[in-house]
Amino acid sequence: GDGAGKQASRAKAAKQPKTASMGEQFKAVATEKWWWVVMIFYMIFQFSGAIKNGSMSYFCRWVLDNSALGADGWGTYQSVLAIMGAIPMAVAMLFVNPLCQKFGKRKTVSAFLVLGVIGGVIAIAGGSSIVPVAVGVALRHASFYTLYAFFYYLLVVACGEELVFRGYLFERLYAESSFCMAVLVSGLLYGLAHGIFSFAVLRASWWEIFSNIGGGIVGTAFYAFLFKQTGTIAVPVLVHWALDFCGYIF
Repeated sequence: GDGAGKQASRAKAAKQPKTASMGEQFKAVATEKWWWVVMIFYMIFQFSGAIKNGSMSYFCRWVLDNSALGADGWGTYQSVLAIMGAIPMAVAMLFVNPLCQKFGKRKTVSAFLVLGVIGGVIAIAGGSSIVPVAVGVALRHASFYTLYAFFYYLLVVACGEELVFRGYLFERLYAESSFCMAVLVSGLLYGLAHGIFSFAVLRASWWEIFSNIGGGIVGTAFYAFLFKQTGTIAVPVLVHWALDFCGYIF
């Protein structure tokens, strides 16, 4: 009886998967070159995103002629340019598929690329004048920016962030701790990854850094909940993409 019980216990123990500690997991990924490639790419991506987000403010404040609206008119111009980019992109989204169906993807994309180049030339030639710059921005966003943003937010932002922060980091932490602790730690790192370059490049305030951290924790709780409830990382990826893409357009 005792022998059979011991054999059953050993068989049960053998079936249980062996879990690795966080130290062992970190050592494993730290010695994997592709992990570093992904991390370096993500840091470069965040850095370039911070520069991109700050370039519009710099352009509107120091390049455009704000004399018509006064010293604080650059904020109004920035809003105008954002609207001039968002509305044409939203409209263009309605025509991308019908145009591709009628003329083919190659011709449609080529035409959009030409239109985008023309818009870029007009915006550059406009210099400090708001009207040609706004026209150029509208043409660019109505052209290849629509396709660019569609795939950029899906492949780079949504897939990249969900695979790294939820598919890997949260999952590893959750295996060693509670759901809340895994959300807290991975969300903290997620928020810092978004805020560190805004602080370094755009000289954001400490309050904005804390805001990014809070948003990172809340976002992680939401996406991690979707991840665990559905059992697939595809759901948070698609939701993440939809929210970012719609936020970019509107």
